Amino acid sequence: RRVHGGSHPKTKAYLNDAAFMSQLKLISANPKLIGSFIQDKRFMDVLAVMIGQDPDKVSLMKEDEEDQQSHSPPKADEKEVEMMDVEKSESIDAIKAKELGNLSYKDRNFDEALVHYGKAIELDPTNITFHNNRAAVYFEMEEFEKCVKECEQAVEVGRENRADYKLIAKSYSRMGTSFHRLGETANAKKFYE
Repeated sequence: RRVHGGSHPKTKAYLNDAAFMSQLKLISANPKLIGSFIQDKRFMDVLAVMIGQDPDKVSLMKEDEEDQQSHSPPKADEKEVEMMDVEKSESIDAIKAKELGNLSYKDRNFDEALVHYGKAIELDPTNITFHNNRAAVYFEMEEFEKCVKECEQAVEVGRENRADYKLIAKSYSRMGTSFHRLGETANAKKFYE
């Protein structure tokens, strides 16, 4: 018998929460993101039910562990760890925004995808993939000038941050295709070479 979060009274209410369900879909689309949601008690409760455990008992065990950890001496480099946590959190949030953008893109909801990719870029402006994804949206919307500009930005970001050459090549290829669609074959040829 397969157990799921809707079979337990405590987790059933979570499944009526649209925001929670969109986060579950995000995790379903990219399971690597589950670690970024572990701090959310609702996810822990749903996971507990899925593995056949009582979420209330699992919560109590977690509280006991936290009590034990709170009595341990503080680490010497707390400020460094805090800064790393902030950077990691921003990176995780950027990846979440990108994944939401990907879901919107797949649904052909391009305006929403642009918002999510923009948020990802705002949180992590050094990631070429976020720029490439936004350029793909502009391409699908047939806004080829905007696509070219975004690809140029992607190439710049990629070079500054030593991105994989394949990602930079993707930007150049998309620029060439955009110029071709604009009827600018001379420019298109430059980017294909």
